Amino acid sequence: LGKSTEKAVLTVHVTVRTVGGEDLFSTRARRALPETPQERDELRLLMQEVAELDDLAGKAPRTPEDFCPREAALPMRWRYGDPCVYAGLELAARSMRLGETALFEIDQPLLEPSVAAFYGGDGRAARVSGLPDLRHSVEERKLRMLAEELPEWEVDLESKSQRTVRAEIELLSIALYKDLSPGRTGEYLVRIADTGRGGRRLKQGLRVEGDFVVAGGLSGCAL
Repeated sequence: LGKSTEKAVLTVHVTVRTVGGEDLFSTRARRALPETPQERDELRLLMQEVAELDDLAGKAPRTPEDFCPREAALPMRWRYGDPCVYAGLELAARSMRLGETALFEIDQPLLEPSVAAFYGGDGRAARVSGLPDLRHSVEERKLRMLAEELPEWEVDLESKSQRTVRAEIELLSIALYKDLSPGRTGEYLVRIADTGRGGRRLKQGLRVEGDFVVAGGLSGCAL
């Protein structure tokens, strides 16, 4: 939309998996991780106790995710042409119709490398904004199989890095936002979410009260 006074903002659900089907990221649900040191210590103790019982029973070891409940998450949201979102997701969403769900295979160069210039190479800033780390290697099960057949020095994890991921994307909505940034760059976007009922109309100089939350730029999760 270039220098127009309005910018299109899309809202999508994204589920990313490896080519082999291993879950990497989803906006539909996430693991509720312990937040306080006490909660983390309690979880660590529980995991140790369960691991000992599983070992005695001859069961396969569990992962930390097995101890954390899943909770509903929020969809991702960004404006078309936004430099802070992975180019692969942007290109995929541009090809979709409203309400459509589609499956895409995306190369790693169109993921984190595509936003390196915007975030200055700081992966932590991308994580805070809501972008997942989608770099991955061969699944652990396959690595164990390789380890049984090859000497340890030949099982080079770096060389097992996978080039693509599969992203299932659902385009939920497209909305127009007013662009208030001086150069029409899309940095400051505003949209009236709800006009309200029976209230006074806003005008210049009127004093108002409002609530706000500081959230991740893409995930919408409170920081």
